[in-house]
Amino acid sequence: MNRLQDLESDTSIKKTIGMSNPIHIVWFKRDLRVQDHAALFNACNAGAVLPVFAWEPTVWAGDDYATQHQQFIIEYKKNQQELF
Repeated sequence: MNRLQDLESDTSIKKTIGMSNPIHIVWFKRDLRVQDHAALFNACNAGAVLPVFAWEPTVWAGDDYATQHQQFIIEYKKNQQELF
C-alpha cells in the first residue's frame, strides 16, 4: 500500500482534517450549463459540491467560441454577485 492509500484508509486522519464529509469539486470549463452536466449530477448525489469556474483565455480564444458566449458568462457572473 502506498502513502496515499494509507491516508485514505485511516478514518482518524479523515476526521481530523475534515474528510469524513468530502466536498466534490465540479469544474465548469467551457460553459455554465447544469441541465445535462453528468459530473455535477454525480457530485450532487454524492454530497457537498463546490462548483468552480475559471476564465481561461486559451479556451475562449478557440474558433468555436463567439462573443455571445463571453457576454453570457459576464452577465451570469454579474447576476450571481448581486444575489450574494
